[in-house]
Amino acid sequence: MTKKFIPAVSIIIPMYNTEKYIGECLDSILAQTFTDFEVIVVDDCSTDNSATIVEKYTSKFNTRGGAELYLIKSELNSGCPATPRNIGMRFARGEYLMFVDSDDAITNTALEELYTIAKKFDADVIHCEKFYRAQDNIKIDKPNLKIVSNMKDFVSTPALMPENIIERIVYFSMLKFDWSTWLNFIRRDFVMKNNLEFPDYKVCEDAIFAIFCLCLAKKIVRVPNVAYIYRARDDSATQFALLSAEEKLNRWGDFFLRGIPLIDKFMNKLATFKDHAEYKYAVYNLLMDTQSAPILNAYAQIPAFRFEKWIRTKIETIENGSALTAFLFSRANLCNLRMIQQQNFIRQQQQQIQQLQEQLQKLKLDTDA
Repeated sequence: MTKKFIPAVSIIIPMYNTEKYIGECLDSILAQTFTDFEVIVVDDCSTDNSATIVEKYTSKFNTRGGAELYLIKSELNSGCPATPRNIGMRFARGEYLMFVDSDDAITNTALEELYTIAKKFDADVIHCEKFYRAQDNIKIDKPNLKIVSNMKDFVSTPALMPENIIERIVYFSMLKFDWSTWLNFIRRDFVMKNNLEFPDYKVCEDAIFAIFCLCLAKKIVRVPNVAYIYRARDDSATQFALLSAEEKLNRWGDFFLRGIPLIDKFMNKLATFKDHAEYKYAVYNLLMDTQSAPILNAYAQIPAFRFEKWIRTKIETIENGSALTAFLFSRANLCNLRMIQQQNFIRQQQQQIQQLQEQLQKLKLDTDA
């Protein structure tokens, strides 16, 4: 597969069984006002007609002028978007990378807006704080879109994030940086120089990649531009509900068991965190608070001895397991402390209620007398 030009932007699309959506995704890219880009679709062994649909779009792109479409087929299904994204990054030649999921879309000025800002600031990362949300089974167009965000505050104009890593981590731990990969427009040389890849987890692989970017990028620009269209698929909730307790445990448990040691190993290489371990724990706590529901759900359904066996087996095989053990010990103690505080609060409330009841009873007796 030869390259005919060096594009300004490489759009990387991991794909698996999205024949219902991939056409609309590619149409949104064909409609771009900016034409200096390539599209790399990495098919993760789809069993439907997704790849056939992409092949039919090849001529539409390659005759457009300035934009080309490539389809790469994985030999084995990875079961997660991380591996296809990594394959796409290795193939990409663009100055900047944009990641688009195959069931989503982008606005027709997305590339023009983000590339212009990236060049103006000479940025490593452009971070979009808002996006459009589209309901499933509804054509993606402006009347059907709603602007949303997973964050708690926003900028009104493009603004550089602080260069201080600690301040960035605080931003992250306070939900002021959305880790969704598709909200970040990233310089390819920055990725290559730092050998960045997505870890092969089925969930939250983008959270760890975002932490890498926050700690290593020289210039990160927060922007108010709404360039991405996320499709809220009806079958996502259904698929999650159909997962067994063991499957939930394997997905989210694997992320915590391997993800926390990986983050710890990465941060320990940075001088900033040698004297500021508390900020590592701030990240761990955020991930635990936002992603622990499936594990708790699984724990409630799986007998304790099976859960313990699973934990023992996993910890014995992971690298840097001491970091995970230390965090879980600290987390358990914190939970116990919070439980004691809650129990004390409840006890105080019960005492106050009892006192009020006694006062009311006395007041009633005095009134009757």
